[in-house]
Amino acid sequence: MPPRVRRSVEEARTIILDAAEEVLRDAGPAGLRIKDVAERAGMAHPNVLHHFGSREGLLRELTVRTMERITSRVVRAIGKSMLTTPADRVETLARVLDEVYEGDQGRLLAWLLISGRVERIEKPNLEPLVKITHAWRTAAIGPADEDDTRRLILLGSLALLGDAIAGAGMV
Repeated sequence: MPPRVRRSVEEARTIILDAAEEVLRDAGPAGLRIKDVAERAGMAHPNVLHHFGSREGLLRELTVRTMERITSRVVRAIGKSMLTTPADRVETLARVLDEVYEGDQGRLLAWLLISGRVERIEKPNLEPLVKITHAWRTAAIGPADEDDTRRLILLGSLALLGDAIAGAGMV
């Protein structure tokens, strides 16, 4: 048995979530087992339960983390496009958004959301995304309604998720 390693709570949770993401990628939501996650994380089964309470708790936290990562990437992509000339913004934004679902993150998020096994999760904080998207729209077309920006974000999110599921051949 390997020697016991002391980790901070945050470090242990990150290692477990990374392992869960790998297991999910290999086995899908139905195949995600605490035992497999613990083994991949190099921890005992009770450690995983200590940090997440249950399989559903682990799935919920993995979903939240994935959504937060994707939202951060979109905010960065929009910010990056704002550094270009107005004429190049749309092309730059489209190119950068291709990087939003890094690896299998889009597919993993779709699996998590449609598996029906994730308890209700809190809506992600989209305010940073709303603010930067609204600034982008205002710079591109002039004054715009912020509620319309929120609806565009929802539409764009669904399109990005669809692209992640179906692949680039969808368009």
